[in-house]
Amino acid sequence: MTSTYTTDNGIEKPATGDRSGTWGTMVNSNMDLVDQALDGFVSVTAAATGSTGSPNTLPITNGSVSNGRNRIIHIVDGGDLGGTVYYQVTPNDAEKWFWIKNGLTASRAILLFQGTYNASNDLEIPNGKTCLVRCNGAGSGAVVSYVTADSQVTGSLAVDNLLLDGNTISSTDSNGAVTITPNGTGDVNLGADTVMIGDNNANATLTTNGTGDLTLSTNSGTNAGTIVMLDGENTDISVTPHGTGNVNLVADTVVVGDSGAAATVTSSGTGDLILSTNSGTNSGTITITDAANQDISIVPHGTGNVNLTADSVVAGDSNADFTLTTSGTGDLILNTNTGTNAGTVTLFDGADGNIALTPNGTGEVDISKVDIAAGAIDGTTVGAASASTGAFTTLSATNNVSFNGGTFIFNEAGADKDFRVESDGNQYMVFVDGGNNKVAIGTATATATLTVAGSVKPTTYQETYVAAGAAATITLDLATGTSFSTTMDEDTTFAFSNPPTSGTAFSFTLIVTQHSTAVTITWPGGVDWAGGSAPDAAGDNEVQAYAFITRDAGTTYYGFLGGTAIG
Repeated sequence: MTSTYTTDNGIEKPATGDRSGTWGTMVNSNMDLVDQALDGFVSVTAAATGSTGSPNTLPITNGSVSNGRNRIIHIVDGGDLGGTVYYQVTPNDAEKWFWIKNGLTASRAILLFQGTYNASNDLEIPNGKTCLVRCNGAGSGAVVSYVTADSQVTGSLAVDNLLLDGNTISSTDSNGAVTITPNGTGDVNLGADTVMIGDNNANATLTTNGTGDLTLSTNSGTNAGTIVMLDGENTDISVTPHGTGNVNLVADTVVVGDSGAAATVTSSGTGDLILSTNSGTNSGTITITDAANQDISIVPHGTGNVNLTADSVVAGDSNADFTLTTSGTGDLILNTNTGTNAGTVTLFDGADGNIALTPNGTGEVDISKVDIAAGAIDGTTVGAASASTGAFTTLSATNNVSFNGGTFIFNEAGADKDFRVESDGNQYMVFVDGGNNKVAIGTATATATLTVAGSVKPTTYQETYVAAGAAATITLDLATGTSFSTTMDEDTTFAFSNPPTSGTAFSFTLIVTQHSTAVTITWPGGVDWAGGSAPDAAGDNEVQAYAFITRDAGTTYYGFLGGTAIG
């Protein structure tokens, strides 16, 4: 008969009648195995890092002493192996717990697993740590875990000056502090909806232990959430910077006030309340906006004034009328230099708008002195021989106006200003479109540089001539002239560009001098030739004349041969 072995520690179990004469040897061997499993210590030297598919092993060998059976396993190396070291406990059905110490150099970790490697079933042993671990022996899906993860202490546990009692961690040292220090850049995470600090009714202080800033943020620093500070019943919340430091509210909007109650922003003493922008550099805008259709009141104390210290004060709501009025029966006074009247009061209208001075009822407009554009009018009639000079928006005359001497210039500044001359029967006998640089005669619609509504009777007539150079492709720009010529020296393809818009008839001529050895001409596809086909090219050194007409912006050109063998 054949012996069997225990699942977890591989201790031999002889079958009935087996091991005759060697029973003592087998018992002694099993005692060694039990002794190793209970209190055995082994130092294992890792020769290589291994891998998930080819790891180092900690075997539990049936019937013989083996590394994986020891209660304490210390893993060392002969030098830095260059990465994480992989170890597998075998076999995968042995359920076992043991201590393992990571004694590798260069802070290398040990990755321990039992069944087929699975990242969710392995256990990492940090460098320099000694851990109590458990292999659950679940075959290929076996899991390696910390034994202490499932450990529990009933009652209280004292560790040096710390006492762990139920849900409370306290210091047993007189006035001793409790310090929670994460490793490296790790954090202290308090996973609770509410964290309370302070001893009963004593003040509580939340502070940094060095010169670093104290930052309150939400959602692990992503700022997705809200920070709320609540006072006790009817008590204040004070934000007090140290020394000359400031309180900076870095937000696009700061909201004050409790629901529908009035909100007050005030200084805590006799100092002024100053609203400024861009950290006091005044680079920006201060806007005070009322609620729906509500007033904004600026009320000085006692006999104090409202001072608007600016070169320009803009009032009014978009395009609505603006009214400046007194709140009672007192006069409305506009004066300069704090009432000393040293300065000028100027009224400007809007674009093409009027300035109206309208007294109430039978009241009058009293102007004690008038000066218009440096032309004194006091007692002087405009139009008289002694009238002072001045510039006027509109100058009207019922009789003749004479300009004698010098040059009379309209719109010398080159502004977008139109000019019009009326005749007895036409409001736009001559019209200059200043913005579009066009002139019209007899119409207000200037569609070209010169537009004439009616007949034209010139005493002479001239057209713009353009000489096109020889090329394989010649494009005639119809915006540059009406008469073109070219002397060909190779097969040539003609194209036409920039014809007038549809509805405008346009014609032009083309004089072509043939090469000394005749070459071919290719015309645009849109040419509709008289007779139905393009004329033959001229002979050697001969000259031909062509005429073209279009009325549809160049969709169709009517082509005519005006003459052949001219030269």
